Amino acid sequence: TTTTTTTTTTTTNEETNTKMDNLLTSLKHQGKNLTQGSLRYWNNPLTVNEIRDLLENPENNEMQIMEGLRGLMAAMSLGSNVASLFPHVVKLVRTKNPEVKKIVSLYLVQYAESEPQLTLLGINLLKKDLSSHNQLLRAQALRTLSSLRVKMILPLVLASLVTSAKDSSAYVRKAACLAIPKLYELDPGSEETLFELLESLLGDRSTLVLGSAAAAFNEVCPNNWELIHPHYRRLCDVLIDVDEWGQVPLVSLLMRYARANFVDPNLPKEKKPKVVEESSAVGEEPEKEGKEKGEEEGEEKEKNEEETAEEKPESEAKEAAAEKSEGKNEEDEPEVDESDFFYNDDKEESESDDEWNEPGIQVLNPDHRLLLDSLLPLLRSDSPAVIISVASVYRYLAPANERGKVAGPLLRLLRCGREISHIVMKIILYLARSDPGIFKPHMTDFFIRSYDPIFTRTVKLTILTLLADDTNIDRILREFKFYTSQPDDDFVAATITAIGTISANLPSIVERCLLQLMQLLSSKREAVVAASVVVIKKLLQLPRPVSDEDDDEDDVDSREGQLQDAVIQITRLFDEVTHAPARASIVWIVGEYVDNVKAYAPDILRRLAQSFKDEENIVKIQILNLASKLVLSDPEPTTLIAQYIVNLAKYDQSFDVRDKSRMLRPLLFKNEKTPRLAALAKRLLLTKKPSPPSTSEAQASEKVDQNGQILSMDSLSFVVGYRLNAYLDLPAFAEEATANDLRQPVGVPVVDPTAQYGEEYGEEESFWGEEEYDEEYDEEYGEDDFYGEEYDEEYDEEYDEEYDEEYDEEYGEEDFYGEEGEEYDEEYDEEYEEEY
Repeated sequence: TTTTTTTTTTTTNEETNTKMDNLLTSLKHQGKNLTQGSLRYWNNPLTVNEIRDLLENPENNEMQIMEGLRGLMAAMSLGSNVASLFPHVVKLVRTKNPEVKKIVSLYLVQYAESEPQLTLLGINLLKKDLSSHNQLLRAQALRTLSSLRVKMILPLVLASLVTSAKDSSAYVRKAACLAIPKLYELDPGSEETLFELLESLLGDRSTLVLGSAAAAFNEVCPNNWELIHPHYRRLCDVLIDVDEWGQVPLVSLLMRYARANFVDPNLPKEKKPKVVEESSAVGEEPEKEGKEKGEEEGEEKEKNEEETAEEKPESEAKEAAAEKSEGKNEEDEPEVDESDFFYNDDKEESESDDEWNEPGIQVLNPDHRLLLDSLLPLLRSDSPAVIISVASVYRYLAPANERGKVAGPLLRLLRCGREISHIVMKIILYLARSDPGIFKPHMTDFFIRSYDPIFTRTVKLTILTLLADDTNIDRILREFKFYTSQPDDDFVAATITAIGTISANLPSIVERCLLQLMQLLSSKREAVVAASVVVIKKLLQLPRPVSDEDDDEDDVDSREGQLQDAVIQITRLFDEVTHAPARASIVWIVGEYVDNVKAYAPDILRRLAQSFKDEENIVKIQILNLASKLVLSDPEPTTLIAQYIVNLAKYDQSFDVRDKSRMLRPLLFKNEKTPRLAALAKRLLLTKKPSPPSTSEAQASEKVDQNGQILSMDSLSFVVGYRLNAYLDLPAFAEEATANDLRQPVGVPVVDPTAQYGEEYGEEESFWGEEEYDEEYDEEYGEDDFYGEEYDEEYDEEYDEEYDEEYDEEYGEEDFYGEEGEEYDEEYDEEYEEEY
């Protein structure tokens, strides 16, 4: 017994130890999986056999099946062919686990086109899910069916789509919207049915559906505006209630619709002719007769006044003449009828109408205005995509004076991530090129911070050059002066280039910028000096401002002295600068202003001849230009040097340099074959050249693709710079706006605004119509007429007597207009006239 008990105890201990070891191993494996997460499926991918064992074993629980499906997804992402597992995966469609259904759906969509017969095994199970009580399962089943690229099941998919489009759940109807483009791509012949479904979904009562319906419209029939007409106003009204993922395609749809159906709000509008009632011919005659009659009456009146003036004494005649002269002066001013003040509001309205009818002001269509007003609340959205879409609408649809509303929201997006801020900066640059006034009040937001990346700094510098004008140039130049002290040479060079661009745009500050750049020539950093030389060369190429008559001779002399100092200082830097564009700029300056450096220009040419073979091509071409100008202006000390340089260039490796030397040889050196060219050498080489165009003039305000079509700034094509496959063109504005009646909602009758006044409104009889109204009024007030005699008598007896008595007690007069009124008038006349 003791031996048996000991053996049993030993066996029990061994089993316990084995279980503990297995448990520890399992825990260790699970802990390792927890630390790696889903990454273990890619680091140690399961084989096809291991996945099959996990899927087909009936004893496995859902956790093990999920493990096999995750390994299946990892194998698919790694490019492994797992089509052999199709039968095992299709059987899992019947599961009730939604996570399993999602993975199975992804697998079926991937391999359904290659295995169409096996796909039919899961169609019945998916069809059952369409009648499930769970809206998520119904939407998932429809999403899977519409994604299966199997033409044999297209009638079934279409029938399921028609049923789902009328589903009671908005989530299922949203899935139906997203399924329409997929089915249209596989079966374009069913477009009539699909368009009917799309039209009904565009009028859906749920805002959850409208965004997906707009996305489906943009893919299936982006220009079929007949479907949008009856739903346009409602889409504008509910735009703020749509989720942000649906607002983006919906705003894009409405923008293209408005471009195609409304006129350009920024086109000048011709002044409307005044409408003449009846006919102009009939209306002119009474006017002419009235004028002639008035002139005759005026002449008779003047004659009578002259006759009466002769009969009066001299003093009275003088007074009459003075009154007559005052009356003539008063006739120059328009007389104001006191009765017109009652109609003051009507006058203001007519004046405002005249203002809007002036040329250059375009009155917006009410539906056009409805869209712009509906988009304003979306500028407060948290989604950068929504704000950019709204900004795009205001750029392409709004009047120019309303585009500034998007400046603040766009600047707010600059505080987002670097990627978003970079795209927003591109959009702001695009807007600033077409209308810089939008961002001038926010100029300080474009000042460069120390943490800005290099691409953001470059765009900000360009924007600042566009915003510069006479009012803010002092602040911008101070900011640029600070930037030139930064350690980044590339950034400093970009800043110096920006100074040159501003100078080209504002000729009045060229001298100030030239002084600021001359100070940078003393810098010890070669990159700064080289960039300064290049920009100074461009500034010297600019046309000089025309001197006014008021300018003193001292001012003109100071300008010439400043130019001469700049040329001399730059030529002294020739040996220190190694940057090829900078050296080429120095050589050009010497050749262009050779009169200012005539003393040592031949020595510069001699040193250039020694280093000619080691120079860059851009420098060699400028050396040839300098040699030609010196030979023509001072031939004695420079002819042999120029001939040596031309001979070197004749055998240069660059085609441009060789061609340049062959062109200059017959011009500079006399040749019997080309005598006429040598005679015209000065006219060809020493002629005055036009100034190059400024950078801002060379830049286009619109961003276009390779075909010249405008790229909308809310698209990915705008960011990358070329047209993508899914890009939708921005329609041109309509020459004439479509009728507003087309946008009347379905089922809502068209209301005539004058219908409430009856048919007799506007006729001569009475505004208030029949006599029944007067009878009702008489019964209520007991009067025969509103202004009857009884009312007047009561008013006269009560009000007049009381008023006269109160006046007499206060002023001591018997009557306000009594007998003593004449004395009052005489006293008043004597006192007032003397004081006046």
